[in-house]
Amino acid sequence: MVPATREHPGAYTIVRILVFASMLAGSGVATYYWMHGQAGPKVSSRFQRVAVPGERYHLVRPEWRPRIFATSTARVLGLGEPSRSRHRIALFFALGLCLTGLAYLFVDQRAAPFMLLGTFVSLVYSGSPRAENTWYPWDVPALVLSAAILALAVRRRVIPLAMVVVLAVLFKETLAVAAFFFLFYEGRNWRWRATWTGGVLAISGALRLGVESVVGGSYPHQDFLHVHGKPDRPLRLLDNLRYLFETHPNHVLWTNVGLWLTVLIIPTRDPVLKGFKWIVALHYLGVFLAGSFNEFRVFYEVLPGSLLLAHQVFADARDRPRELP
Repeated sequence: MVPATREHPGAYTIVRILVFASMLAGSGVATYYWMHGQAGPKVSSRFQRVAVPGERYHLVRPEWRPRIFATSTARVLGLGEPSRSRHRIALFFALGLCLTGLAYLFVDQRAAPFMLLGTFVSLVYSGSPRAENTWYPWDVPALVLSAAILALAVRRRVIPLAMVVVLAVLFKETLAVAAFFFLFYEGRNWRWRATWTGGVLAISGALRLGVESVVGGSYPHQDFLHVHGKPDRPLRLLDNLRYLFETHPNHVLWTNVGLWLTVLIIPTRDPVLKGFKWIVALHYLGVFLAGSFNEFRVFYEVLPGSLLLAHQVFADARDRPRELP
């Protein structure tokens, strides 16, 4: 038998494929059984609440109605009695993790195993008590699409990235923040960068508002600044300040494998990844004003990039991803 070493690249490649395939399958199965435990009546009810058919779609909360790709996904799952719901939701998350892992191969093959395991750990922490079991059908798409967007951004793709970002808003509008990647494409003048960034943001915003008008999701957007979107409730930023400065160990600081804050100080030579840290800060600001810091899953949009930066810190210099043109 030919030993799998770097002196025998063919055998070494086969071993790498088998190792990653095993890790992917193992992580997927582990995710299935972990989510099977998470997907109790509360989670099933959340999925059912947005999976209503067309004639009752007006019952969906207005701020969620424009997420038509995510709500359609919930309907496709065909949820029913409790055991069936548990199985299908768990399978949905397991397949999502596997798709994310495959996307990581297009980000960086050497970083993919690290990123896969980091993603699984992040999923588990998002199910900790502080998060209050707040899983929704758009969580998995947000994760998969964020990995795909990162793969396109690090390769400096233009039209494919623009198309994915625009379509992604129909799963979750916060993914539109990825349009800012265009600002950090080196070799392009600032007019080009601003045009692509502004254009993708404008199209994404117009698409969201257009879908809102069709599905009856028109909503006083300023109400998002209040807890549960109700103007008579406290401002979300006050809630988030409480979560940020509390001393409970189940803290937002450990979100995204503990990279929630650390990601902002990780050095990198890649201009796009430097720009990614600004995107992280912008995403955090949006969640601070209109989201909830105790729902750790809302940070999945920046998880793949955070893991890639973390991997580069520990990668040997000769194994670091080459700077892409």
